[in-house]
Amino acid sequence: GEGLMSLSKALTLAGVKSIVYSLWEIPDKETAALMAYFYEEIKEGHPKNSSLTKAKRRFLEDNPLKNHPLFWAGFVLNGKVEAVEVSWITKYWPWVG
Repeated sequence: GEGLMSLSKALTLAGVKSIVYSLWEIPDKETAALMAYFYEEIKEGHPKNSSLTKAKRRFLEDNPLKNHPLFWAGFVLNGKVEAVEVSWITKYWPWVG
């Protein structure tokens, strides 16, 4: 926990506005699915905090056999939660996912 908070603090001091990180190791396949849902919500113009919540709910709906918190609950958002400017997302979308 302390290591993640120190990394988060260092990134914040370096100017990063928002950080999504996991509190524990989560399998790659499940991480990729959840992050794809997250960025879809962001692209629709939703705030980051509600985008992460909606992504977790969608992950649970689409993967009922992976409802154990190990697969989805470790992701947290730190920093600013405002929606991202959609023009930025469409410009950089191919590289964000």
